Amino acid sequence: MRSKPVTKLGVPVNLVFALAIGFFTANNSIDSGISISDALVYCLAIGMVAQELILVQTLSIEANTEYQSRLFKGNVSASKRLQMLFIPFLLMLFLGFLSLYFSERSFQLDSMLRVLAVSVIFTLGVDPLFGLTDRDYLAVFGAAVVYLLIIGSAIRGYENLVGLFDIAFGEYLSFSFTNVTFCYLILSIRWTYYRLFCFNQMEEPTHIILESLIPVLIILVPSLPDLFEVVKMIYSGPS
Repeated sequence: MRSKPVTKLGVPVNLVFALAIGFFTANNSIDSGISISDALVYCLAIGMVAQELILVQTLSIEANTEYQSRLFKGNVSASKRLQMLFIPFLLMLFLGFLSLYFSERSFQLDSMLRVLAVSVIFTLGVDPLFGLTDRDYLAVFGAAVVYLLIIGSAIRGYENLVGLFDIAFGEYLSFSFTNVTFCYLILSIRWTYYRLFCFNQMEEPTHIILESLIPVLIILVPSLPDLFEVVKMIYSGPS
C-alpha cells in the first residue's frame, strides 16, 4: 500500500524554529554562564511542541492518521495516543526531579521548569520510536542508541563550538550560531525519525545531508583533533 503524502517543508520549518530560538536565547546563554541555558531548554521544548503541531498534526495529517491506525491496529482514539505520550513523560519527569534532588541546584521555579521542559523534549524526542514497535525490538533499541549518541555528541560539543565560533564572530553571534545548530540538530533528527519510522518515507540523500549530516558535522568540528588523536593511537599504538 502506498504511503500517504508527507510535507516537504520540514527543513524550512525546523530551520525557522532553530533560528528564532538560537538568536532569542543567545543573551540568556551569555548572562547565565550555563552551557545550555534554561531559556534555551524552555524555547526548545516549545519548538518541539510547535513542530509536532505543524509538521506532524497539520501538514502531514493524512500520513499521521495512517501511522496511528497502524500503531493501534485500527482502534485509534485520542486517549490511547495521549497515554503513549503521558507515560514516558511521567517517567522522564520522575528521573528529572530525582536528578535535581541529587544536584547542587535547589528546587526553585526555574529549576523545576527546566526539568519540565527537558521531560517534554525527551518525551517528544523518543515518540517516533513507537513507529518501530510493530517490527523488531532490536530496531527500537538500535535507533534509541543512535539517538542518544547524537544528543550526547551535541551536548558535549556545545561549549567547544561556542569557542570555535567566538574566534570569528564574537560572543553574541557565537552563542547564537551554536544555539541554532544545536536546536536544528534536535528538531531535524526527530523529524527524520518520524518520517522514517512512523510515515515509512524512504530517506532521500538531500534530506540526509541537510537535516542530519551537516548539523552533526558542525557540532563535531571542534572535536576533530581529538578524534584524529584517537585514530592515530589506534593505528600506531600508545606513544
